[in-house]
This record gives sequence, structure tokens and C-alpha cells, in this order.
Amino acid sequence: MALFSSTVEKNEEERQQALEVSNDFQSSQKNVGVDLGYGFIKLIGAVGEVKFPSIVGLGGELQYSTSLSFNKNELDLNNLMVKLNHETYFVGNLALRQSDIATRSLDSHRVNDKNSSVLMLTALGLLSKRDNEVFNLVTGLPISNYNSHKEWAQKMYGQHEVAFIGDKTDRPKRFTLKKIHVIPQPLGTFYDQLLNSSGGITNKDLADLMIGIVDIGYKTTGYAAVNNLEMVEHLSYSNDNALSNAYRMVAAYLRKEYGINKEIFELDNILEKGWLKIAGKLQDIENTKNEIFEKVASKIVTDILSIWDYKEFDLIYLTGGGGQALAKYILPHFPNMRLVDGPQHANVRGYQKLATNLFSQ
Repeated sequence: MALFSSTVEKNEEERQQALEVSNDFQSSQKNVGVDLGYGFIKLIGAVGEVKFPSIVGLGGELQYSTSLSFNKNELDLNNLMVKLNHETYFVGNLALRQSDIATRSLDSHRVNDKNSSVLMLTALGLLSKRDNEVFNLVTGLPISNYNSHKEWAQKMYGQHEVAFIGDKTDRPKRFTLKKIHVIPQPLGTFYDQLLNSSGGITNKDLADLMIGIVDIGYKTTGYAAVNNLEMVEHLSYSNDNALSNAYRMVAAYLRKEYGINKEIFELDNILEKGWLKIAGKLQDIENTKNEIFEKVASKIVTDILSIWDYKEFDLIYLTGGGGQALAKYILPHFPNMRLVDGPQHANVRGYQKLATNLFSQ
């Protein structure tokens, strides 16, 4: 699978010339990247890197919310209540707190998954800053489900309207999704290393290298091999041995040890802190978390060794939120592997850079 069109191969001088001659219509469009992860939705907003949990629940009118005012200048990511097609949804942390039935289970194919549409349109609504904005989007799908990308994109094209309940503007966001470019998820990290923020090639050495990418997410882990700027398909795939396995084991431990039931999507903060409160007392679970993470990491190491001869790779990138969480257990096994900077947002940074490259013509 070729990664590049002639657009990507433009040098920096050609790119600057192309940007200077963009007409008014082109400059009115916004080129964006969105990472529709199973754990978190990631995007690059005006304030930088943004994320919110990939959780959706049916919404409704809240009888009371706090009267305290903290920061009302921006839409509060902790209180995302959106209205789409006459339906109201709680999204992210608000769904976790307030929905009777909340779910993080994005369908692996996403074509008929209502949650994926709600989450993507919420993300684009957050990026929309003026009326009737036109978006050109780059996003990713797991390698093993990539063959459904055209059908998924076809459902997302066109005009949309998203209303954020409680938004100070009190106006719906209307926008058009004009162009969609979908790539295998882990390649976002590759583009992040290859391109600069203007979409030009900044690391030409990668063109001559055999690169591996291990992208550990919440529900899937992607293994992508790239040689001479082309994905080697027989060495690239994804499976469901990912961070959610660790979450399930932690949930089972909490049930057995403390007699409490926690939904998988309730464990983010607990695992990040390494402790939780039970009956007002702090319970340290850091050691248990580390033992479980090491077990999941060991299985991922086995998966890597079963599909790749790691010595054939010049460099292997470890990426994703799961990559960050499991790095200390995986890196010692591979001398040519390194954890990328800002791994949880590496894919979406690559999507954003590629969008700038492909659509700034």
C-alpha cells in the first residue's frame, strides 16, 4: 500500500508556494485530523492537544448542575451534552457521571456504529469556530478493519449540525465534511515523525529505512511495517490484545479483593492514580496494576516476536496511550525500539500534518 501521492513528496519550497497561491475558497476550509480511539477521542484544537473519553450515553435534562463558575470562556470538555438529529447525548466524562447506560464499545467496523458518528461529530463540532465551516478530514481505522474505510467515509460526507447544550453562544454548529482520507491507524505516528506542522517532509532519512510501528490502544494493538514509504501488508495487522485486557483484570481484582464493581470505562482515573477510595479510605493498587500491566505487555512482546524478526527493522516506534503505559515492560526486549514523544497524541498529530499536506493545494 503506497503511503504517498505526489503531494506528499513536495519539498518545502514548493509547499510554501502552494500555500501562498491558495484561493479564498480553499483558505476558508479547515484541514483537520481526528483520532477516533476506543479509549479516547484525540484532536488538535486551538489550545493544542485535546482528548475526551470515547463514552456515549443517552442524555436528558439535568435538574441541577453546580452554580459555581470556573472557566466559561471555552466549552467545558467535562460537560459535553450534544444534540444530534433531535437526540441528546452525554459524551465523555459527563456520560460517565450522569448516564444510566453509558458505553465505550465502539463497533470494530464502525460503519453501522452510532457511537462512532456521535463521537466524530462531537469532535468536529469542537473544532468548528464559525458558521458553515468546511472540513477536510484525515482519520484512521485499525489495520484489520481498514477495508471498510470507504463505506464508513461515505456515511460521514455532507452537512451536519451539532448543538452543544450549555454552550455560551447558544447556537448550533453547522459544518460540511467535504473530503475524508482514511489511513491505517498506526501510520499516523509515522507521518508525525516524517512531516512538520506545515505538512512538508522534515525527516527524509525515514524514506530509506525499514520502520516498525507498534501502536497500543485501548481495544486494539496495531503492528505496521513500513519500507521505502510503503506499508508492507503481509507484516501489518491488528489484534485485540490491548490495554482493555488489563482493565478487565483490574476490575476482576477489585471485585474479588474489595467487593466493588467498576465498569471498565470507570477505571481510567483509578489506574492513572494507582489508588482508589473505598469507604473514605485510600487503597493503594499500584503493585497490582504493575503486575497486570506486565502480563499484558508480555503477551504483546510475544505477538511482536511471532510476526516480525525485529533485527530486520532499522527502527521500531512504540506509540499510543497503551504504549506509554506499558513501555517500561516492552522496551528492554527490543534494542531498536523507542517510545515516541507524546505517544497518546502521536497518531492525531500525524493525521493533522497529513491533512495539511493533502488538502493545502
